[in-house]
Amino acid sequence: MKSRQRDPNPALCRPGASPEQPGGKAMNAATERVECACSDCVCTMPRDKAVERQGRLYCGESCARGHDNGAGCGHSGCGCAGK
Repeated sequence: MKSRQRDPNPALCRPGASPEQPGGKAMNAATERVECACSDCVCTMPRDKAVERQGRLYCGESCARGHDNGAGCGHSGCGCAGK
């Protein structure tokens, strides 16, 4: 199984965050970060920015469609292509 390493880039695709922010304040639903459901993807994104397909959350349309055109998600630091 491929090791999932998170991208340090602070853009859409960035390391998974703890359910608590520094200082012990719980994150609200709008700031909660979730992992992309694509098995080859290393992206995390705010829950409210995720693309939902069949009850699963994805970082973008390419992952949500199963990379049907062979393209990756295109986020910095992620080399997914649904392999």
